[in-house]
Amino acid sequence: MNSYSNLVSEYASAQTFHSAVPLANQQFMAVVCLLLAVVFVFLNFLIPKTSSTLASSIANNAQYIVYSFLASGLFGIGAIFLSNSVGVYA
Repeated sequence: MNSYSNLVSEYASAQTFHSAVPLANQQFMAVVCLLLAVVFVFLNFLIPKTSSTLASSIANNAQYIVYSFLASGLFGIGAIFLSNSVGVYA
């Protein structure tokens, strides 16, 4: 019983949790993040695949890496927002 009373006292003295993004806004944020991610994926298709010089090839690869990194991050954040909003409202 001692551990239960400790648990209850810790629960009573714990601070309340406040999320950075309110739950009501997470559906909108999920849609925005996922649409931006799709835009960055399509921007990757606009990068020329062949280049005549080494400098332009390096620039194209750097651009591809940046777009891929942004798309991946936005897909991840959008998936988290979507799972939070669907998990709560379903």
